[in-house]
Amino acid sequence: MYYEDHLDSNMVPSGLTSNASDGKSLTLLLKPHIDGTVNGSSIIDVKDGLNWYFKYRKISDQYSATAILETKGSSTVYNKIKSIINKDRPIQLSVTDHPIYHSHEVLAYGYEKVVLYSSVVYEHAIVNNGWGENNIMISRDYIRGCAYINEK
Repeated sequence: MYYEDHLDSNMVPSGLTSNASDGKSLTLLLKPHIDGTVNGSSIIDVKDGLNWYFKYRKISDQYSATAILETKGSSTVYNKIKSIINKDRPIQLSVTDHPIYHSHEVLAYGYEKVVLYSSVVYEHAIVNNGWGENNIMISRDYIRGCAYINEK
């Protein structure tokens, strides 16, 4: 609900974000358009579901979603992550072959680069793992794709 709370209060109607629904109403609305008929979803499914939602809400003239899917550790994906986060926007990530999360979607809201003796040692995204935990570090080596919202 970041966009609703911080960027555009009209993105999600109040009935879908009320304390009583705790966001579950929005999730139930989006689920058939993201999860589809097979179990699980991909970053492309997330993009398609968001674009469906923008049309449903009649705000597709203001917003669209884009997805990038590359090989793990791609600089294209990681640079896009940094670009979106630098605009104070969250970005959905597709994580692959991670020792804990395996293949999973997470929401990134930060990133960090560790440099030691003038060499980059470690780059990772700071995420909510989708199971209620924040400040989880995911190495860029496990990030395969991303989906994000564009403002037109």
